[in-house]
Amino acid sequence: FITGCYIHAPRSIFSGIVKVPAAGLLEFDLKAPGGRLVAEARYWKIAPPAQRDEARSADDWKAELAHLLDDAVRIRLLSDVPLGAFLSGGLDSATVCALASAHVREPLRAFTIGSDDPAHDETADAAAVAGILGLRHVTEKCRLDPTTLLPEMATVFDEPFSDLSMIPTHQVARLAAREVKVVLTGDGADEFFAGYGIFQSMTGRGRLEQIPGLDHVARAVGHRLPIGAPGGGFLARHFRGRGLARYRCQVEEPALLRLLAPGLAPDAAALWPELAELWETSANFDALGRVSFLQGSTYLSDDILVKVDRATMAHSLEARSPFLDYRVVELALRLPARLKLADGTGKKILRDLARRWFSAAHLAKPKRGFTVPLKQWMDGALADDLDDLKNCDLLARAPVVRLVAMQRRGRRDYSSLLWRLIILNRWSRQWRTPPCKS
Repeated sequence: FITGCYIHAPRSIFSGIVKVPAAGLLEFDLKAPGGRLVAEARYWKIAPPAQRDEARSADDWKAELAHLLDDAVRIRLLSDVPLGAFLSGGLDSATVCALASAHVREPLRAFTIGSDDPAHDETADAAAVAGILGLRHVTEKCRLDPTTLLPEMATVFDEPFSDLSMIPTHQVARLAAREVKVVLTGDGADEFFAGYGIFQSMTGRGRLEQIPGLDHVARAVGHRLPIGAPGGGFLARHFRGRGLARYRCQVEEPALLRLLAPGLAPDAAALWPELAELWETSANFDALGRVSFLQGSTYLSDDILVKVDRATMAHSLEARSPFLDYRVVELALRLPARLKLADGTGKKILRDLARRWFSAAHLAKPKRGFTVPLKQWMDGALADDLDDLKNCDLLARAPVVRLVAMQRRGRRDYSSLLWRLIILNRWSRQWRTPPCKS
């Protein structure tokens, strides 16, 4: 958790408890005293395509995707309880809503959470989508109080979990649960259609990285810098290494192990050996497919889907993700790279498909996303939480005190990292026995 923002399966934060893997099956003998685990299996896995057809036309690929995605949406609309959809201002949820609207008799109910910050409020973009598609659009501005939010998050998520998008997801689930019992979501499109920046960074190198020998020296210096030292962020952004090292530096921050109490860091350093195994397993994918495999096997299953599942289940709401239909995923892995990442922009084929409903100007809008005023919270409502970090027996006192002091001096913003530590401390106080020292 400390090097990312979630717990990697199959481990959990609780001793003696492991997680069933995604698409996993467990078979028990219930006749044995106390029950006995007989077998473990996976009924589906992300796998490299048996063949690729680079010569096939873009229109043919788009037609097949449209057919499969439409059917994936259709079968997820089967419900004997009220159903709706989450709607942000982005491409993925808008596409799901567009396809779903063609299969329902009444206007589809779509739910959007807004922000008080106009620069990060998507309600206007979502309203434009709703107007085009004739949706019944339900919105609510979200006013967040971290003093009540943090205890609730610690209860809902069971484990330490600090992905900030858990907050709007939890809020929009609460909003939707007032009217429906099932929602469709756009989750999975970014991972399998190259929507994240990591797809571009894993398939290209920056100018500084191309200078012979400089990459190795820069990364060696970066590993030795104290947390928060000037220049550390620049080195991390511009010198990422190659292969697994390049991928690893974008999904975890091993330097943060220095913030753990003595005796904990050596154990934490070995918590994700599976990443190297996954890297080797993914050798038969093309470059983008390899990133999809890694993202789908880790970030998607352990962060995104955990977040959505916990947030919706907390409100007795079921979430369904058409982009994660196995047929859609398998098609995405067969697609030529040119139909996923083009001119530095991902999800090309989805954008082409969405032109059925939305203008080029609408599709060109950058996704703004819901933001949380972390720095403001650190200066106000979470000030006591910052002070309390020095008392947590999971953390090393000296570097944590230094980090808090740097945050309060205001030269740079470390609120995202401190949020992770606050979540860990709050979870520790609520779940551990004995709790952190007071």
